[in-house]
Amino acid sequence: MDVTSTAAASASASGGGRWYTGMSADNIKGLVLALSSSLFIGASFIIKKKGLKKAASSGVRAVSDTHVHDTSDLCPKSRRLMPCCISNPLLPLLQEFVSQFSASFCTLSLRCLCHLYYQTAVLMFHVMTGVGGYSYLYEPLWWIGMITMIVGEVANFAAYAFAPAILVTPLGALSIIISAVLAHVMLREKLHIFGILGCVLCVVGSTTIVLHAPPEREIESVTEVWDLATEPAFMCYAAVVIAIAAILVYRFVPLYGQTHVMVYIGVCSLVGSISVMSVKALGIALKLTFSGTNQLMYPQTWAFTLVVISCIITQMNYLNKALDTFNTAVVSPIYYTMFTSLTILASVIMFKDWDRQNPTQIVTEMCGFVTILSGTFLLHKTKDMADGGLSTSSSFRLPTSSSVRFSKQTDEDGEGIPLRSSESFRSPH
Repeated sequence: MDVTSTAAASASASGGGRWYTGMSADNIKGLVLALSSSLFIGASFIIKKKGLKKAASSGVRAVSDTHVHDTSDLCPKSRRLMPCCISNPLLPLLQEFVSQFSASFCTLSLRCLCHLYYQTAVLMFHVMTGVGGYSYLYEPLWWIGMITMIVGEVANFAAYAFAPAILVTPLGALSIIISAVLAHVMLREKLHIFGILGCVLCVVGSTTIVLHAPPEREIESVTEVWDLATEPAFMCYAAVVIAIAAILVYRFVPLYGQTHVMVYIGVCSLVGSISVMSVKALGIALKLTFSGTNQLMYPQTWAFTLVVISCIITQMNYLNKALDTFNTAVVSPIYYTMFTSLTILASVIMFKDWDRQNPTQIVTEMCGFVTILSGTFLLHKTKDMADGGLSTSSSFRLPTSSSVRFSKQTDEDGEGIPLRSSESFRSPH
């Protein structure tokens, strides 16, 4: 008995605490956290949508169309910034006062400033009264969905502290499956047969990655992560990412941001790969701190925190622009593909994940990742087929340059998934 237990203990120690070959204890913790994150985030979409529907059914729509203001006398910038859908009878009086007051100014910039003040006043009025797009703030179900999403993001943050990014990041596709299944059950939204096939592909790909993921690197201090981040290979990668992102922001966004989906998504994905590495470093620092080894006294911890904040703000800014300009069915799969691919590349360079694997495991992981990508694209491309708005043959048609020009007409006619969002059609400046 003693010999057997000693051999088992030595095998466990030599295996780094593995429960079985190929899966370490830390990987299992990260896996559970990543799956929990997908569950909470996927459910939050449905809960918030039910909250929005409940708020709309209470008599105040999220976007009211009962009163539209005349903004023809304003400059183009004011027309874009000023809210155009207001239903309260007191707000036209406010608009009339601001219009007469601004008419005394001869410059467009001062008139824009006056109407910006008007916009701020309307926004405050809406938040306080719950009309014109903010009534859902008074719906408890919507807040439950928001809290659920926050819990999911916290779980996703913690998952990076235990498992490599090559395991955690691709599992984000499972939230799409959970959202699709819950929409079918709770919202009575039909799930097309190809959507079910997409869910199966995502599950198969995720299982493949989980079973062949590398063990987490043993790190005793945040300074070790800093040393990895300042090695020449990752410094070169970070420099290239920053340079390309800067070129996209200052050169391509003003020219092609409204017409080419890859511009906004490129900025999000490039900056996002750096943010995940910083999130992982910060998560490791917090994990070590909670375990008794204080890492908050190291300046590297706060440096990673600043990088996380800066990257997330930039990432969310351009992701919101992409979602506002282009159709979600186009943005989501492309963003998932680019973001996950660049994150895996950054993790391989910084944490050297593939150094702890053989070629067979690496190829199997890539096959699993491609399988997840296939399922994700299939889910998004067929999500409207069950409603009868898309034909089977046209739903697989990739967007071309002509689809950008006539995307509004195709959206209304139901002949294809538009590249541009229906809310974003405005003349280029």
